[in-house]
Amino acid sequence: MPGSDVGLVRNKVSLWVRPNRGPDHGWLGILLVDPTIDHGFPLWSGYGNFHPPPSLDTPFEEISFPIYGNSVQEFIYWTLNRANTPPNTPFSTPNLLPIAWFTMISAQLILMCEYINARLGQIEWEIELGLSHLYAQDFDHTLKTLLMWRRQMSIYHSLVEQTISRISARYAPKDASSTSDDWRNVVIDFKDILRRLEILHCRADKIMTVSMAVTAREESKKATHESHTITKISYLAFVFVPLNFWAAFFSMSETFPLRTY
Repeated sequence: MPGSDVGLVRNKVSLWVRPNRGPDHGWLGILLVDPTIDHGFPLWSGYGNFHPPPSLDTPFEEISFPIYGNSVQEFIYWTLNRANTPPNTPFSTPNLLPIAWFTMISAQLILMCEYINARLGQIEWEIELGLSHLYAQDFDHTLKTLLMWRRQMSIYHSLVEQTISRISARYAPKDASSTSDDWRNVVIDFKDILRRLEILHCRADKIMTVSMAVTAREESKKATHESHTITKISYLAFVFVPLNFWAAFFSMSETFPLRTY
């Protein structure tokens, strides 16, 4: 949509968990989330379903998906409906509760990487069109868009690096338990996102180099064309200026046509 901005919004989430007191089993959790933004719309209709594709015999009514746009409801849904796990299966440890958040975050980052990849391809195509004089005005807008994505990718890269370091420090594997395996899978997902961002950033740098070369080439062609135009004007001035001079000189004397020798 023209005039719209695309990007990720970083929300703050806090989760406190403690075992239930008394005869109750399980844990008591307190979740604090920043208010959900109600303006705009999700990029490419949001992330997909984390569950494996259903079989052809699965009734449509049994396929569920959370209401997109409410962070709390999404967290509760994916906490109770983990992938490859029966619904409402309790966790073996409260350390696994935040995994739903990191899964949602990684899905949004992957979606953003795919969008940036598509936009870089479009920018390359616009640079190719920029060689034509018909698209000379749009070429500046293309360069501004490229600079914006290079800046945002640096922010996303730093965000993913911080996430990996904090998860690795907070949930360092102490043994070969299933809890360690779950968090190890989360770290693997974020490392894959980090690799994608590095590839995209390198690609953006190469596109910037090509665009600068194209700009220099177009400026050189423009300067050459202006030089030829000035040369033609100089030739015309060299021919017509003497004629105008003699015509003006003769017109200064009124008796010049009457003189005889």
